[in-house]
Amino acid sequence: MRTVLLAFFAATAISLACVGLYGTLSYSLTLRRREVGLRLALGAARSEILKRVLLEGAGVSALGCIAGTILALAFARTLAGMLYGVTPYDPITLATVVALVLIVAFVASLIPAIRASHVEPMQVLREE
Repeated sequence: MRTVLLAFFAATAISLACVGLYGTLSYSLTLRRREVGLRLALGAARSEILKRVLLEGAGVSALGCIAGTILALAFARTLAGMLYGVTPYDPITLATVVALVLIVAFVASLIPAIRASHVEPMQVLREE
């Protein structure tokens, strides 16, 4: 029962992280639409815009993974009673969770990145 509950909370946390990252990047790009349009008008490649937004999402996610790993290691003894078949300091489990979070963050960042790279520069620059 405890394992099912922890798995449910983990799935909920991953979903919330995905939605939160998507929302934050989407809002950030809405505020910077003119900047993206200007970059495209001045000759920036759409792939560069895509790469820049994906790296922004990856940077935020990497900082979150570092903080989460540090907190997981700090509270390992507290959680040791709830773990079954896994040691609190299991590097394979920690690496798998970090990889999963980074993959989810990449997918969450991909939609705003594609949307930003397909902005029409002249339409954005005409808006006020």
